[in-house]
Amino acid sequence: MESYEITLCDPDTSEVIVAESGDIMETRLEYGSIRLVDLALGLAFTWFCGMQGRDSLPFFRDAAAELDDYSSSCTCGPGSAKLTLKHMIAFAEERPDGVWEIW
Repeated sequence: MESYEITLCDPDTSEVIVAESGDIMETRLEYGSIRLVDLALGLAFTWFCGMQGRDSLPFFRDAAAELDDYSSSCTCGPGSAKLTLKHMIAFAEERPDGVWEIW
């Protein structure tokens, strides 16, 4: 199944940011979940590539509110998409100056 790697990068070095916890700010979103996020956002998810974390927060919070909670092992369902958005929200809250890269 096709998926996208999503990272929050340092705006000066373009390197993936390492969180205070020591984890890299990177997550994966399956193609099916991308479609659900697109619908919840009302625009193409890839539109966020190059956007700063602080600017993406309202969109990601609204989209997460539109999706059901994680309730199955399906990696392409609304729960999986919401879980990924929650990770991205946490990344953007920790480093609002970071820039999203999607590939």
